[in-house]
Amino acid sequence: MLDLQTGRCEAAVYDAPALGTLKARAPLRYGPFVGVIKTREEYGIALPRGGSLLGPVNTALAALAADGTIERLQRKWVTVHLEDLPVLR
Repeated sequence: MLDLQTGRCEAAVYDAPALGTLKARAPLRYGPFVGVIKTREEYGIALPRGGSLLGPVNTALAALAADGTIERLQRKWVTVHLEDLPVLR
């Protein structure tokens, strides 16, 4: 990312939400997104096996999804609309 930010390279393959956040902070520093590579990658939370946090974390995540908080946060912070970009092969 440093090479992209400082102009030492002209393109990068990187996590789109992370790049979108960087571009939102400094829009003139970055060019357009040209596409996405489908990886089936998902985000997750790791908790200790057998710990007492699994239930409360699942409950909190379900509540955030149900009341629209996750969607609002995505609209605010994930500035890249991946569904609008072509899939690169």
